[in-house]
Amino acid sequence: MKDQKIRRYTENEKLSILRDYYRSGESKNFIVKKYSLCGSSLLNRWLSRYPIEEYSVYLENLHSDQIMTEKLSDDLSSTDSKEALEQRIKALEKALAYSELETRALNVLIDVAEKEVGIRIRKKSGTKQ
Repeated sequence: MKDQKIRRYTENEKLSILRDYYRSGESKNFIVKKYSLCGSSLLNRWLSRYPIEEYSVYLENLHSDQIMTEKLSDDLSSTDSKEALEQRIKALEKALAYSELETRALNVLIDVAEKEVGIRIRKKSGTKQ
């Protein structure tokens, strides 16, 4: 039996891998091989532990330490909490803008695919299933 070292990942490494997974659109197995993870179950645990809405893995300029301290610090003074809330609003606005761009890109991709293949991909609204 081989002696296997247990690899520990920092929060930044985990978020970076998740960010790459969401951006690239690649399969979980591809990401597992790309980063030499021990298995897709590890990636699944990270995905459940760091949901997009809560940790904003799309935002590169926010560090996980900042996010964690904002979440854990309930006893801030009024000026500190106002600054923290303003930063959180800016981060959420940036995440929303990114999400809107992603939606537009996906719609363009579907439009191009429909033209190229000649098959309707979108479902008609109001149809019963």
